[in-house]
Amino acid sequence: MMDDVERIRIGFMLPIFTLKESDGKEVNIADFWGKKNIVPFFMDNYLCKECGKFLSELQSKLKEITALEAVVLAISMDHPRFLNKLKQKLNLEFPLLYDQDSVVTKLYGLPNSASPKGAPHPTVFVADKERVISYKKVNLDHKFGFSLNEIMESLKKYQ
Repeated sequence: MMDDVERIRIGFMLPIFTLKESDGKEVNIADFWGKKNIVPFFMDNYLCKECGKFLSELQSKLKEITALEAVVLAISMDHPRFLNKLKQKLNLEFPLLYDQDSVVTKLYGLPNSASPKGAPHPTVFVADKERVISYKKVNLDHKFGFSLNEIMESLKKYQ
């Protein structure tokens, strides 16, 4: 199977989804429409060191991200039990969403064909309040981190 990471591109609208947070609370991306810019981050899995590092970086900038009228949503196929542990370990104050059966990962065209579980290629988007994507970075080699500066710059352009 070929990976379909180009399915959702810059200029496209973020597809709408509803997922449960690690604590069971539902989050619908449409609820932010017209209110918040959105930074969805698809993580490989809760053991992925690069993903953990990036989650910590997002947390360290969360006040600034929030001041830019944005919300961070981390998305993982890991069981909420593992996501809760990760959230506590890294002291994360943004939602870790459980993508059961990788439904949203598939919707966004991000499954990694090399992953037996169909885990996503780590990917981050930045979208405005109308859900239009202005920034997208896919980490195909799973080696290099994401640039928080690029994400912050993208959010600042919406001001």
